[in-house]
Amino acid sequence: MKKIFIVMVLLAAFSFPVQANFQDGFSAYQKNDFTTAFKAFQKAADQGDIDAQYNLG
Repeated sequence: MKKIFIVMVLLAAFSFPVQANFQDGFSAYQKNDFTTAFKAFQKAADQGDIDAQYNLG
């Protein structure tokens, strides 16, 4: 049980930065700041965010 808890905490800890990068990119995109949006999406995509990968495509 302890191992499962540790795995869940680690997964949660690593997922928040990716989501933050995607949200930053989406906010910049809505403001027509495409350079910032691209950089944020690229960072999130490199970390495995499929939504960011889609938006880059």
